[in-house]
Amino acid sequence: MLLAGKWAVITGCLQGIGKATLATFAASGASVFACCQHEDPDFMFFIKQLMDENDVEIVPVYFDLLSDESVKAAAQQIQKAKKPVEILINIAGANFDALFPMMTNEQLHKTFSINLFSQLVFTQYITRLMLRNKKGSIVNISSISALDGNVGQLAYSASKAAWLAATKTLSAELGPQGIRVNAIAPGVISTQMTSTLPTEVMARQMARCELKRPGLPDEVANTLLWLASDNASYVTGQVIRVDGGMVEGTSMLMKNKTVLITGCRRGMGRAMVEIFAANGADIYAHARAETAEFLADMAQLAEKYQVSIWPLCFDMTDHVAMKLAVKRLIADKCCLDAVINNAGITHNSLFQMTTEAQLRQQFEVNFFAVYLFSQFMVKLMMRHKKGSLVNIASTAGEDGNPGKSAYGASKAALIAMTKSVAAELGEHGIRANAIAPGITDTDMLLTMPEHIVEAARQSTDLRRQGLPAEIAETALFLASDLSSYITGQTLRVDGGLK
Repeated sequence: MLLAGKWAVITGCLQGIGKATLATFAASGASVFACCQHEDPDFMFFIKQLMDENDVEIVPVYFDLLSDESVKAAAQQIQKAKKPVEILINIAGANFDALFPMMTNEQLHKTFSINLFSQLVFTQYITRLMLRNKKGSIVNISSISALDGNVGQLAYSASKAAWLAATKTLSAELGPQGIRVNAIAPGVISTQMTSTLPTEVMARQMARCELKRPGLPDEVANTLLWLASDNASYVTGQVIRVDGGMVEGTSMLMKNKTVLITGCRRGMGRAMVEIFAANGADIYAHARAETAEFLADMAQLAEKYQVSIWPLCFDMTDHVAMKLAVKRLIADKCCLDAVINNAGITHNSLFQMTTEAQLRQQFEVNFFAVYLFSQFMVKLMMRHKKGSLVNIASTAGEDGNPGKSAYGASKAALIAMTKSVAAELGEHGIRANAIAPGITDTDMLLTMPEHIVEAARQSTDLRRQGLPAEIAETALFLASDLSSYITGQTLRVDGGLK
């Protein structure tokens, strides 16, 4: 029950993604102000069913995004209810397809009024409720059209791109107040909006899609659920593409699944073992050295969560030892559902002071070993035509960082590898994504001077460093079926690092 006891506001609830999100949130324990344009008997029956099945409150709120007075009245209705609203999901939207030369001024302004202007005003009202408690999560629905463009959708694409810019700005402004703001960019999703696409257009879109099928409203709803929940507590200012997936429940996300995690002795890897175990996964837990302390810790976690945890100890840079570990997995006849490549090292050294040995060592551990190990793991996944590969990269691989030239380069290589693997293996049912953590409370942080760490904290929207558990929760999401339509992406978990 990820949202038990929480109040959410969801717009566009009458159909498609909005309706699926309402059902998903209710099933996860949330009470909801369900916003839509007009009353509908079938929708009222749907609401009653959800309330009876999930023991939550659902309050219908009706307003027209083309009417400022209607938007204001709806916001006032929510404010007068005096509920502790923590979540706002902006889904409502409209698309008036027209080629650029044929687009009218009315179509342009109407699209922006619905998709941006009125929703920003509505968000202002709801944000005031969140600011009272210094806590909240706002998620805006954009579109891959905002990122890639699309023929005949200039106004729609531009309005959704503006939503993305607004999302990042709101994250920067509201992060210090405890409010996270993110966006989702869905691809082709099976909704009323896409049902009118000509067959040849849909075929072209699916040819570009690595999973070779349209997404489901439930798959977008599950991504919204994760971003709205405390499991995404260090994710803000991000855009997640859900464009390239089947969904079970939201508790025990990895029950009856087997996962392999590298670098499990401490830090993020240790946090991943506990969070995956708490969600029902059986785990091959890798560590470089087999110590009594590590074996005892894994045994304790296995007992605590009533799962199987098999220690797998070898040096990732020792190819002979790696092959022996793979032979063990084959002998166990394991069916791997996910592999989390977490093991890594860093050296703090300015570019001109970095030695060849340091450069080679960081690439050996952070990239070459991961590359070779992933080749073996993917072969095991391909036997079952399914799997999720999650690589732990770094914001240093995207942004660069003083003193981290070798480390950043190795992580950039890992991000590029992730995208290529996703493109190659999507048709085999295997997804590949990367996580780029920002400043995170691990042993690596201890090697950095405190004034640099503090400066990094202050450069995030949330004004703090991340916790290993927050990275682990993101890895859980990407490994699970909640992210079944996400592949080839790099998800920054950086507190809104600038």
